[in-house]
Amino acid sequence: MGRRFLLVDDSRVMRRLVQKTLAQAGFADAEYLEADDGQQALDELEKVDYSVDAVFCDCNMPNLDGFGFLGELSSRGKLESCPVIIVTGEANEELEREALAAGAKSCLGKPFTADKVAGILGDVL
Repeated sequence: MGRRFLLVDDSRVMRRLVQKTLAQAGFADAEYLEADDGQQALDELEKVDYSVDAVFCDCNMPNLDGFGFLGELSSRGKLESCPVIIVTGEANEELEREALAAGAKSCLGKPFTADKVAGILGDVL
């Protein structure tokens, strides 16, 4: 099976940008699942039995934000099988520490490049 990524962001444009960047980083043939918020992301993960290579999750979203999503994955025992990369426009050391403490594998600040995404995925995968 090829790679499968879940892109979670309340902005469709941002989900497209992450997908395009992943394609540039060598994952053009991957399967991409999408969700508007953390709750929808959990629903998508259930449909595929939590079988994804990585989740790119925005930090600030309505309904269930990135930290709430991490908490739900943790309570379901799925953090190890679903590596989460928090994507944020407010990247700073404190947010990154909080994200890693909450179970994220990495933090990706906007704007980002294909090289940066490929480097993070090299560590996560």
